[in-house]
Amino acid sequence: MFANNRKISARQLQWLVILGSIGKAGLLLPRYTGNESGRSFILSLILGALLTLLFVFLIGRLAQHIQNDFHAYIQNRLGEKAAFVISIVYLVYVFVDLIYVTWLFSSVSLTFLLPEKSYIVSMIILLAGGCYMAAGGMEVQGRVAEVLHKIIIYPLFLMLLLAAFAVNPEYLGSGAAQLNIQTLKHGFQMLIPFGSISLFLFIAPFVNSKKSFKIALRRAAGVIAVSMIGLFLIVIGVFGEAGMRALPWPAITLMSSVDIPGGFLQRWDVIFTGLLMLCFFVAAGMGLFCMKFLENELLNGKGKSWYLAVSALVVLAAAVWVGSYETAVRIYTIVNGYILLPIIAVFIFLLLYLEWVKRRKEK
Repeated sequence: MFANNRKISARQLQWLVILGSIGKAGLLLPRYTGNESGRSFILSLILGALLTLLFVFLIGRLAQHIQNDFHAYIQNRLGEKAAFVISIVYLVYVFVDLIYVTWLFSSVSLTFLLPEKSYIVSMIILLAGGCYMAAGGMEVQGRVAEVLHKIIIYPLFLMLLLAAFAVNPEYLGSGAAQLNIQTLKHGFQMLIPFGSISLFLFIAPFVNSKKSFKIALRRAAGVIAVSMIGLFLIVIGVFGEAGMRALPWPAITLMSSVDIPGGFLQRWDVIFTGLLMLCFFVAAGMGLFCMKFLENELLNGKGKSWYLAVSALVVLAAAVWVGSYETAVRIYTIVNGYILLPIIAVFIFLLLYLEWVKRRKEK
């Protein structure tokens, strides 16, 4: 039974995190391989998974101290000006994230599903769907994620399992794993798609239980980490390291190698792409909801309901102005990955340090 209390359960939170991150990460991470060998890429992926788990662990710890509102919590700990600056940082972060997701959705859909359509039309479809989800608040998004995860996750894991039969063991053993500056850099890059999980600190008051919030985030991070490592082990095993670097979206191309006896549903790459499209709708819904939420916080609760539609139009205009998927990726990597994500990480460490100092004084 669904409750009508404007809150979501820990299970719904878990699937929101997974669905909002897994498609974006699965298609972006191969771009960060550089000239690494297959083994070094897997080492970078493992380092990235450990960083992601640590990042999520810290977010879960911080969420335990948020009583009602994250913005008010920051004001209480760091002051009004600091709360304003952090809200601006998060607003820019989610704005750039939405531009990237919009271009990713458009590029993938036009390449594999609707090549004859305009990229602007596909962007409008995504943002309109995201607006519809965001307008219903967290409760509607939680319900949608709970329903969609069975439709998306189980078939994806089935297709990965079937694709594993095409793995060439020789590809997995090629090259040598080297722990150097490049590997560490790529390990940090593996964290970039998951920086948006920190936005769930603003969502913490909407979750029924603070303890469950922490557990749900950790479970979601574990599922994502295992999924990404498994996916790219299979991708390298099927295409080799050179093939993985040469393909724009190797995770989708991988599905064309899935073979079902009897000739049934041979275009698994199309089915896989269709399922990923649903993940992007979840990501767009969460992004637009957070944009509206942050705008409301910055305006001291004076935000209007039509701000959601305006936010979507601004994202659309910015995405069209960006002009290409490659440019969107570069902006996303530099602005969100290299600039804003470290700021957010330092900010989370600072708040946790202040909580530690407060506990010591109380003792």
